[in-house]
Parts: sequence; C-alpha cells; structure tokens
Amino acid sequence: MKSQLKNMIPLELSLDGNKLTMGGEGSWELQETEAVKSRARIEELEEIVKKKDAEMSSLNATSSGSSNAMNALQFKLEVLLDMLSISRADVTQTERMLEKEKIVSDEYRKELERVLGVCEEKGFDVGTIGGS
Repeated sequence: MKSQLKNMIPLELSLDGNKLTMGGEGSWELQETEAVKSRARIEELEEIVKKKDAEMSSLNATSSGSSNAMNALQFKLEVLLDMLSISRADVTQTERMLEKEKIVSDEYRKELERVLGVCEEKGFDVGTIGGS
C-alpha cells in the first residue's frame, strides 16, 4: 500500500492559510505557512514576556528597597531638623539669660563702685576689711 501511495499524485489541502500535504509515507504534513510562522513567533514573544516579567519583578524589588531607604532618610532628616530647632531655641534662651546676667552684673558693679566711693568719702580703708 505504501508503494501505491508514493506513486499517487500529491494530495494538498489548504484551509484558511494552512497547507497540508499527503506525504509519500501516507501521513499529512503541515507546510511552512503563516500559521506555523505565527506560532513560532508567539512562542518567542511569550518567552520575551516571561523574561520581561522577571526583570520587572526585580526592578520592583529594587524600587521598593530604594523607597524604604528614601523613607528612612526622610525620617532622619526630620529628626535632625527637629534637633536643630531645639538647639536654636536653647541658644536663644541662653542668650536671653546671658543678657539678663549682664544686666544684673552691671547693676552689682555699679553698686560696688557706689559703695567704694562712699567708703572712700568716709575714710574707710577697703583693703583692711578682709581681715588681713
């Protein structure tokens, strides 16, 4: 029977752009057509999509890590700004206290100068007051 099939006229069947040919062995063979080429291209594109999905997952993980680092740096910046604000407030308060102390010190100095002047007027020797 196989020898009879080899001698027969080749049988071809075309359906919607697909071409089947009855081979010499009595089996149908699909000829290289647009459908076969499209199937190969689809498989190729599916492989590309898988690689791009893996790449996107990797980039998402990297992005997430970068986002976490950025959040940590933002928090650190806020803490440092708070510390700076507190330090500025401390400096301002210390400057005010210093000004008050200067005023009090000036008042004491003026009072001492006045007392020394009175002592000199009255003839007291201020050097002997210490008990030496």
